[in-house]
Amino acid sequence: MIIQQNPPDRMDSRQGLTLTEVLATIFILAVGMLSILILFPVGAMKVKAALNNERTALAASNGISNLAILAKTKVLDLSAMQFSATLGDGRKVAFFDQSAGISSTNQYPSSTPASQFPIPVNFFSTAPIAGETTTTFRKNWFSLQDDIEWDESGSVGAVVSRGQSFTVSYLIRSERGLYDVTVLVYNGRSPSLYDSGNDQQLALGTMTDAGATGNTAIALTKLPTKEDGRTVDKGSWIVETSNREYEYYQIQSITTSTDSGGQPIFRLELDRPLLRKYGNPAQTEFYWVDFLSGVFPKGQVQFN
Repeated sequence: MIIQQNPPDRMDSRQGLTLTEVLATIFILAVGMLSILILFPVGAMKVKAALNNERTALAASNGISNLAILAKTKVLDLSAMQFSATLGDGRKVAFFDQSAGISSTNQYPSSTPASQFPIPVNFFSTAPIAGETTTTFRKNWFSLQDDIEWDESGSVGAVVSRGQSFTVSYLIRSERGLYDVTVLVYNGRSPSLYDSGNDQQLALGTMTDAGATGNTAIALTKLPTKEDGRTVDKGSWIVETSNREYEYYQIQSITTSTDSGGQPIFRLELDRPLLRKYGNPAQTEFYWVDFLSGVFPKGQVQFN
């Protein structure tokens, strides 16, 4: 007996996808691709921040080393600097800021109203090293070295175009022959920092909450904005000048609210509690330091 089997129906053996399934697949694929694409700009911003942090730290490390070399070779005599009046614990404070160029204004901050406790700014009006101009001296010793081109003879050439240039200055506290040094690293600031009309320290304005010792936030009625639109933002640095220690704080976040009269209140969360060691709590004065990229306390350094 012969049993005849019919060949399978091709339409029944190869079932395809419906249009709905195809569209659902495309939608899922599109969502996945968009999720991946979003990571690229976020990653680029993270890389930029990491490079900025790395170069800021490198500039600070170079800065303290160069300061030590200048002091130990007697090119820079720290004891001959112009310091502030004696503080409550016997210390005196000064700025050494060669990278900001030459100016007739000789106190910090230079904005008006003048600080309650101004600090003298020290710099060389002429290069103290033979064969160098004030420009090359500033570039060689107070800016990040890989921001400079060098020719075959070792002479300084043009500044490498890296978007912004990193420079350093120093906050120096003197006490009984020892020097407590804080290195300040700037990114892209003007070389005429202290010239009239080009102040890069701006008063933060009226305080609604001056902030007691231990507080981690201050409140303002408005945020200072420069003519070019730059303003205080997350990551900006501010300095409190009324406590005579010139402590620097980095802004972690800014939140906005309104008071009972409908006026805006800006609350600035800081990276650490307010020190308030010497100043009068009723006379709080903060300045925004534009272009400041990092603050590095190095502690007591003995330049012998």
